[in-house]
Amino acid sequence: MDAQDESEPLLMDEDEFARRFFEQDLSDLPGPDSASDGGGAPARTGRHPAMMVAVMVFSALLMWMFWEDTAYWLSGRGDGPAAAGPVDIGDSAQWKRDFERDPTFAPPTLRHNSYVRVAGLTAYRTEAAKSREAFLKIVFLPLYVHLKDEAPSRPTDHLVHLTVSGRLLDLTRTARYRGVQHFYAENFGLPTRTAFALVAEDKPEHYWWAPLLQALFLTFIGINGTLLVRALREG
Repeated sequence: MDAQDESEPLLMDEDEFARRFFEQDLSDLPGPDSASDGGGAPARTGRHPAMMVAVMVFSALLMWMFWEDTAYWLSGRGDGPAAAGPVDIGDSAQWKRDFERDPTFAPPTLRHNSYVRVAGLTAYRTEAAKSREAFLKIVFLPLYVHLKDEAPSRPTDHLVHLTVSGRLLDLTRTARYRGVQHFYAENFGLPTRTAFALVAEDKPEHYWWAPLLQALFLTFIGINGTLLVRALREG
């Protein structure tokens, strides 16, 4: 008989293959916790600590950016200054008459990010070109009213008395109305550096989403802070 006939067959059936495979000694194979270099140290998994720090810093930045919205929502809750409704700061025309009678008269202080009601004569109405929004200035007061969902109207030079409530914003502390400031300064010569904008019908309860965002960002900070401490301890 030829030597080729006495050697093992080149092909084997499935049962023979399975028997030989499972009879192999697998004790020397690396386990799942072994390092790729064979040193026996656990393999490191998870995100890099620098990424965890970046997520925490970014979340903290977003919390700061949305803090005024959260504070405005809180002003209408519990014992907040706007819990019972808008703070009435009076009529600007009446302030002028009071000042003419008494030069020492001081009108109520306008506070940034507060919910107020104000009345007065308005002028210098202007409308946004591509939206249903309009702006007016309260006479005798450095206050510009932002009206939303306004039907277009013809410009008028007549003074119109208006009573409106909403969110009061200091223009020196927000960049939201920088274009409005520039428009009134360029076209009407009105001072806008020390002025306020009143966003009509903008109530504290409209900002219910702000505390939810704060809780979400705080959760990100907590989770990544815990993972960071764990990674530093294991390192």
